[in-house]
Amino acid sequence: MPPTPTTRARRARALRALLLLAVAGLVPALSGVSAGSASAASSRLAAASAPARAAAVPDPGTTGPLVTTTQDYDFGDSALTFPGLPGPVEDRARVYRPVDLSGGPFPLVIFLHGRHEFCTSGDPTWPCTSPSHRVSSYRGYDGMALNLASHGFVVASISANGINAADAGVEDGGADARGRLILHHLDRWKTWSSSGGAPFGSTYVGKIDLSRIGLMGHSRGGEGVAAAVQQNQALPTRYGIKAVLLLAPVDFMRRKVHAVHLGVILPYCDGDVSDLQGVHYVDDTLYDNPNDYTNRNTILIDGANHNFFNTEWTPPAPTGFDDGPTGSGSVCDRTAPGNQRLSPVAQRAAGLAYVNGFMRRYVTADASFAPLFDGSTTKPASIGGASVLIGYHSTQVDRRRLDVARTNVTSEVSRDTLGGSVTSIDLFRDVCGQGGGSTPPCLGNTGVYGTEPHGGEPGLNQMRVAWGSTNARLRFEVPAAKGDVTGFTALTFRTALNFGFSNNPIGVQTNLRVALVDQTGKGVIVNAATYSNALRYAPGWENGSGEPKLLLNTVRVPLSAFAGVDLHNVRRVTIVFDRRGQGVVQIANLAFADRP
Repeated sequence: MPPTPTTRARRARALRALLLLAVAGLVPALSGVSAGSASAASSRLAAASAPARAAAVPDPGTTGPLVTTTQDYDFGDSALTFPGLPGPVEDRARVYRPVDLSGGPFPLVIFLHGRHEFCTSGDPTWPCTSPSHRVSSYRGYDGMALNLASHGFVVASISANGINAADAGVEDGGADARGRLILHHLDRWKTWSSSGGAPFGSTYVGKIDLSRIGLMGHSRGGEGVAAAVQQNQALPTRYGIKAVLLLAPVDFMRRKVHAVHLGVILPYCDGDVSDLQGVHYVDDTLYDNPNDYTNRNTILIDGANHNFFNTEWTPPAPTGFDDGPTGSGSVCDRTAPGNQRLSPVAQRAAGLAYVNGFMRRYVTADASFAPLFDGSTTKPASIGGASVLIGYHSTQVDRRRLDVARTNVTSEVSRDTLGGSVTSIDLFRDVCGQGGGSTPPCLGNTGVYGTEPHGGEPGLNQMRVAWGSTNARLRFEVPAAKGDVTGFTALTFRTALNFGFSNNPIGVQTNLRVALVDQTGKGVIVNAATYSNALRYAPGWENGSGEPKLLLNTVRVPLSAFAGVDLHNVRRVTIVFDRRGQGVVQIANLAFADRP
């Protein structure tokens, strides 16, 4: 439901008006913005040549070499009870594995579905009055599970209908119970892989590697996975959970997930978790634990809704339906002319490629899949024409990331994270995003629900930059003691076109350029659009349908693109706004990244 007007909304509208004045040149200097000449900013900049051709990346959507099979285990509809959950829970799963287990031990992946109908035929309680009425949500990921199995994984997709039947009055929406359910199944696999037991006998003894575990949770299953990670980390002996992929997750309790590689899939046309609140799993953990050795990803899939990743939630399944927004010629309305929706088959192909690629990248540490997740422009051929944008934040441990400007504190209006000065030329900038307290929302318009997923209280602070001249520059000085960046492979930042301002023409992608300048003043400048589509115009705003999302995605420029700059002595990172005479964009998380 759209929020009602508040003091915060009025302040946002006032700030929006001020921004427009600043861009028009009617406000000469705001928030410490300094004037300067365009020629001084150029510093002998030379345009970069075309980027080198990237090495081939495996397609995680292709079937692997191993022949697969399935098995089931079922200990009954009322086998389990969990604290705080008023009702019994089943102990049931389908297992997907290679037929030949001689190549083991194999990594283990657990899938957990979300909240959906638990019985058909109008059954109001769990267990259903007939086993034939049970909704098999856990069978909805057969395709991606079999694909993983063909590449040498054992996958267990577990059923959680009993939790779905009983979580309505539970404060955390049943996340704690879902986490405990995952750990219960891991306990079973510990037994089966060590001493064996019913119903598998000794089949899996020595065949499961519990030091390499991945978890995937869909919808409320996503927050259940987050709870399982927290619960696991409180155990005296932990399971080896390496990576978690949250698919269109809820985030009711703002759980922080550390010490596991984290990915969040955000379906642009999600009509259930329509505010894409799952982005907070990444935003909330960017900088609060400097000892966290893991990476963070967002994976934005245009045209995808909430349900069609699961075949049991997709028509013609008895409980399937399309949750995508409708009306007003929405780009997410499958019945509207010119809509941008993916078909169910195309959506599942995209989901399979990114879920499975993520598990292979992080559970088995296969670096050949890194370009799918590090902000490079690489996409799997198996997803066809689907549009996917990546947000990426690498670990800082072992100096693998050097933050230039985190942009999450207002002090960076004058000083960057490295301690160098920040200088503006012919532009206005401020910090926005938290949506309460010290910083306003970024859109300057809070009248449309869910358009600013990074926002909220608390939200992610970002630098908002507005310019009205092709002379506009934003400089981040690099202190001499920190200017050797030869150990890194890329310059990265997250960005988005701010569609809440008329300075950005409706439906038109913007562009900016990025430069590195060394101690001699030699610089090389590159086009951001060569390396990312992050500054595209968000689909849906132009028709007033209400679903556009202001979401940050990564621009990743390989340092090889700055040939000629002395990377031992970088003195400045400059963002150049000379591709268009005016505009408003968001900038966040500027860093040198990925030291090998």
